[in-house]
This record gives sequence, structure tokens and C-alpha cells, in this order.
Amino acid sequence: MKITESYQGDILELKIDGELDVNLAVELDDVIKNAIANGYHKVCIDCVDLEYISSAGLGVFVSYMDELTSKEGKFIFYNMNNKVYNVFQILGLQNLMTIVENKEKVQQILDES
Repeated sequence: MKITESYQGDILELKIDGELDVNLAVELDDVIKNAIANGYHKVCIDCVDLEYISSAGLGVFVSYMDELTSKEGKFIFYNMNNKVYNVFQILGLQNLMTIVENKEKVQQILDES
């Protein structure tokens, strides 16, 4: 379980490895809260190594959606496996958050905004 962060312009890049459970959700919340406070309003999440996401993990993303949207920002998830995508889909979150196949699609979205 690990979160890797990198920052460019107003973009926060996150890579989440392993399981995003209640323990890692606390760390994720701190990372996102601090990033938004420091002007990072676009959050790109590489899910290639994300094996599981709990309701606590999802709750972190949902809790910041309105704040990011009000600052013309967003969450963009990419490289998501079917198991994790199904969790988003069951909850209808794929209609509220941007989920794309790969980093190239992320860049296209960022270039358009």
C-alpha cells in the first residue's frame, strides 16, 4: 500500500499501489487536501497497480469533487483494472468522475481544459 505523488503546474499526479483501504484513505485525504490548498486543482490518478478500493477510499475522492469542480479542476483516473472499475460503475461514479484508458487520454483532456 503506497501513494506516490508528483506535481507539475496545477496538476497533482498520484500513483496508488496495492489496496486503497481505510488506512491508506487517511493518507490520501491529507495528500489531496494539502494539494488543493496549494493550488493543485487537477488530480490525475494512475490506477495501474491499484488492486482494491474501499468505500473509505472512494469517499475521499467524492468528498473533494465539488471543491475541485468549483476551482475548474477534476479527478482523472486512468489505467484502471476491471475489478476497480466495476466498483465505480456499481456506484454510478463513472458518470461523475473522468475515467480514461491511459496517460495519453489524460493528456488530451488536460490539453482541452
